[in-house]
Amino acid sequence: MAGVWQIKRYFANRKVDKQNGESERTPLIDYEVGMEDSPKNLIPLRAWNVVGCSEILHTSQPAVPKASVDQHLEQTDVDLRHRFIERRSNRACLLAKRSGASVPLGVTCILLVRFSSIGDVLLTTPLVRSLRTRHPAARLVFVTKRALAPLVVDNPRLSEVVALEPGESLRTLARRLSALRPTTGLDLHGSLRSAALRLFVRCPWRGYSKRKLARRVLIATKIDLYGRRVGVAERYFEAAAGLDVRPDGGPPEFFVAAAARERAARWLAERRLDGAPLAVLAPGAAHFTKRWPPDRWVALAERLRAAGYGLAVVGGPDDRAVAQALASHAASTAGDFALQETGALLARARVAISGDTGVMHMATGVGTPVVALFGPTVEQFGFFPYAARAAVLQRDLDCRPCSAMGGPRCPMGHHRCLRDIGVEDVAAAVERLVA
Repeated sequence: MAGVWQIKRYFANRKVDKQNGESERTPLIDYEVGMEDSPKNLIPLRAWNVVGCSEILHTSQPAVPKASVDQHLEQTDVDLRHRFIERRSNRACLLAKRSGASVPLGVTCILLVRFSSIGDVLLTTPLVRSLRTRHPAARLVFVTKRALAPLVVDNPRLSEVVALEPGESLRTLARRLSALRPTTGLDLHGSLRSAALRLFVRCPWRGYSKRKLARRVLIATKIDLYGRRVGVAERYFEAAAGLDVRPDGGPPEFFVAAAARERAARWLAERRLDGAPLAVLAPGAAHFTKRWPPDRWVALAERLRAAGYGLAVVGGPDDRAVAQALASHAASTAGDFALQETGALLARARVAISGDTGVMHMATGVGTPVVALFGPTVEQFGFFPYAARAAVLQRDLDCRPCSAMGGPRCPMGHHRCLRDIGVEDVAAAVERLVA
């Protein structure tokens, strides 16, 4: 019987007979883990109300050796009082309770959905790490846009990365995901697109709070309703409530392939930057109000060069103009390096200097100290460098925050949030981090 839940060791009650109200208690039974064909003594879960079990595996996974299952069970408290409900036809719903805390032993295929952007995707990786640690046999499938797949494609903690292709319809993506027979979906995006995907892919889903009301109130009135400071990386764990995972205090992770590292090494060697301590500058940003003035970047480059640093500029095609302004001081990869290669270059750096952009999170993901310049956005939004060696420079102004993601112009006309951050402040922060 293909597609049935395979159970190893459980107590169960037959469904109550509607005519006489009787139920029958079975003894403790050991079942071997099967695959396509159900053993004679294996009973479909939908025929039972399971009240205690030690392990559940789904047949869409490769067969797990009995010794591996036994070893996993020895490490896990199996004194359970659970109630599991299965719904077939691509809707498997397993609910568990253990001494007041949820323990999802039935979960075997977890979808993690975050379509964009660079920082948001990388900030999901602490959750990925905790899920893999807590559920070593689970199939973890990350869903994101094709352009951002390089951020997670080499993450060894993931089982698979499914990319939304350019122009692909959501229904087509949903069919591909449904074929994986997911048992749990984590909506880490909270958008209309991810909400529609939840309708098309039938499995239990959970999301997280984006604190939109608190954000709007803080921007409009400067009244702080956030309370305790919780970074977005930790907010994502709200979607995994019931999966028995919690933040481990570690930073985001950006795993870079060997080919990307080799290209970055060649690029540095060709420009004779492989012999000096490297500082990476990221002067670009998607929105004007997040950009430190170009003349400040030039002055900082001069100062770092004088201190003995080799300099490299990173960014996308739109950052080539500002990179050109630094051409006499720094070599540029803006528009030439892909995400993986940029990550490899950051990994070679002693320090990175960036605004509130994806590069900042890429640097923390590869373990490079970062000096972050924050202007229109604030810590409460949750995007400060997470659990990493970092120095955040910002100014306490009555007009901050003025927007959630930056904008094309300063609403006040002065842009003091970034203009008031001096070159001396940044250079001093670099010295403190690198010392």
